[in-house]
Amino acid sequence: MILQGTQGGPHTRRARLALEAASMDYQFQPCDGDEPTLNIAKGEPPLEGSVEIVDWVLDQPGAPQWWNETDVDQLDDGLYLIELCDGPFSDYVAAFLESDDREQRLEAEACAAGFVDQLTQLLEQATDHTAPALLGSEVGLADFAIWPFIERFQAVAEHLPETALVWQRWCEIMRAHPHWLAVLVAEQP
Repeated sequence: MILQGTQGGPHTRRARLALEAASMDYQFQPCDGDEPTLNIAKGEPPLEGSVEIVDWVLDQPGAPQWWNETDVDQLDDGLYLIELCDGPFSDYVAAFLESDDREQRLEAEACAAGFVDQLTQLLEQATDHTAPALLGSEVGLADFAIWPFIERFQAVAEHLPETALVWQRWCEIMRAHPHWLAVLVAEQP
């Protein structure tokens, strides 16, 4: 399999996380563009976009069970969060990165921080604040699908709001997770 995407881009990192979590062998070829593609086999159409790649990985034998939300309401909530991440949040982060206008940057950053606040509220509902997850009792699909975008935003934001300890703990867990570390190692030349 060949994964093509932007080195270090959040959509590409989401796809890599899914492939790493499922222990799938793949080659990476850097290319321009926001969304990655996965060429599974010659003669088959490529999968386009990180969400389609994640869906495909989840349908494969050996897919990580903790990525498959078993509770239908949890799955719906997770998909909704992913839509918010891929839509408004991602748009705000892009506007923040691309704008030269200080006011536009501050407005975009504040809107993106609103999504962080929304996620923090979910984390505060976790039963175990030492190992919080967005939905359920352990990190799953929503956590991993959203994390690359949050990590990117935190790396560039100039005025991050004060965050709750539970948010900080979630970030620590995600940064130290073996699948995330495998993605970072895979990105090294």
